[in-house]
Amino acid sequence: MNGRMLVEQARMELVLTLRRGEAVLLTLIVPVSLLLFFGATNLFDIEIGFLVPGLLTLSVISSALVALAIATGFERKYMVLKRLGATPLPRSVLFAGKMVATLLLEVLQIVIILAAARLFLDFRPPIAWWALVLAVVLGTAAFGGLAFLLSGTLRAEATLAVVNGLFVAFFGLGGVMFSIDGLPRPLAAVADIMPAAGLSEMIRWATGFSETLGEVVWVLVFWAIVAPLLAVRFFSWEEK
Repeated sequence: MNGRMLVEQARMELVLTLRRGEAVLLTLIVPVSLLLFFGATNLFDIEIGFLVPGLLTLSVISSALVALAIATGFERKYMVLKRLGATPLPRSVLFAGKMVATLLLEVLQIVIILAAARLFLDFRPPIAWWALVLAVVLGTAAFGGLAFLLSGTLRAEATLAVVNGLFVAFFGLGGVMFSIDGLPRPLAAVADIMPAAGLSEMIRWATGFSETLGEVVWVLVFWAIVAPLLAVRFFSWEEK
């Protein structure tokens, strides 16, 4: 893989993402707004140690799943991907560039959220940075794989609908804002097989809120391996 081409592709993808107003709203403004709102109002009596990792999880989901799937789906719809495939740019570099740009965007989100939490809510946990980085990488692989799988097999409009539905499901059932332990047993069983639950638990462990890692983390590892493999297998470069 050409390193210079990868760097340039990642830079271009990041710039294009930041130019899209809806992407900036979803990935940068909404998580911070939720942090300040729930942190200041204590509306649902959510502990700050539970809230901040949940919003970090939400940031990874919004970037690696929602923003990436929608952008890729409409690039596919308007034949952008097919035209790029005819250029000297290897397809592996194209997708790697998207994933690197997503990771860079997530780093920006995490820095902003942690800085806002520290400044406004005095959130100063003992962070295990290696575990936080590993969680973000695994989460990006899992949700990015799902993004490519959906955007490469569905029409762009269907991708838009499905990823927004998944975002709501992960928000409500993925341990993002509400503990899985408080869910009814059938919903908790569904939550336990979601990658969001493993990601939120791993981030909470990395930020010191949880003392132990549950088995649900292995669900995240499973999705981080399987979702990209399925995307590679079934991705189609143009809508049928």
